[in-house]
Amino acid sequence: MGIDCIGLPIMVAKSLNLGDFDRADYPRNQDCSMLEKISNVCVPVVIQPGALLVFKISVAAVHCGIVALNQEGSLNLIHAWDVAGKVVEHKLTKDWTSKIVGCYGLPGVEYDSRVKSQESRAIDSSQQ
Repeated sequence: MGIDCIGLPIMVAKSLNLGDFDRADYPRNQDCSMLEKISNVCVPVVIQPGALLVFKISVAAVHCGIVALNQEGSLNLIHAWDVAGKVVEHKLTKDWTSKIVGCYGLPGVEYDSRVKSQESRAIDSSQQ
C-alpha cells in the first residue's frame, strides 16, 4: 500500500481528528483540478509550519506537501514524492519554492495570518 501526495495531508488530518476531507474525484492527470479541489476545503494562509503547499510541476498544479520547521529554524517540505518512491522530508529549497502556486491551511487548524518567515518573505519577493 502506498500514498500519493494528496493522500499524505488527508491521512495527517484524519489521524489528528481534523476531519475527513478526502476526495476521490480528482483525476490522476495534469490538469488544474487539484488546486481547485484543495481551495474548496482549505483556506489560503501565508507559508508556515503545518500549511499545505501546492506546486505547479510542468504545466499544472499537480503536487502538494506539508510545511515543517527543521531544527535550524528553516522550513522543510514533507511530501510523498514519486521520484523517491516514499514520503520524504527535505529543505524547502529555491527549486521547490519557485514552483509554489498556493499555500493553504488544513481544516480545523488555526494559522497565524501574521506569520512571515524569512523563507516566505523570500518566496513572496521572488514571485513578484
